[in-house]
Amino acid sequence: MQSQVQSIIDEMLEPLLDQDEIEFIGQFMYHVPLIVLLEMYDLPRNHREVIRDWAGAVGRLIGADLSDSNTVRQIHQSVFELRKYLMDFFEQKRDPRPRRSWARCSMRKATTRTGSCRTT
Repeated sequence: MQSQVQSIIDEMLEPLLDQDEIEFIGQFMYHVPLIVLLEMYDLPRNHREVIRDWAGAVGRLIGADLSDSNTVRQIHQSVFELRKYLMDFFEQKRDPRPRRSWARCSMRKATTRTGSCRTT
């Protein structure tokens, strides 16, 4: 695991080496923990921003004004979208027979807020 983390860190630092200044948190540290988790669970790296958004919404539960119905609705929606994405992903890992694209379906729902995906 240590070599994998080092590889991720090296990969993230490479494009920053030629810059005179960097914003270390935003350009580096913001991304590393999530990429490590994605790698550990074999989740697609290109989904990291939407996963981060869902996780951030879940994190807003701490200290959130739960009397604000809009806040509660947004958090609730994010929790269930993240749950659905992860359930679909791990179901596909357990049973890889072709059915539908779990990633395409979950990501489409996340980015367009459409209803449920049809199976193919």
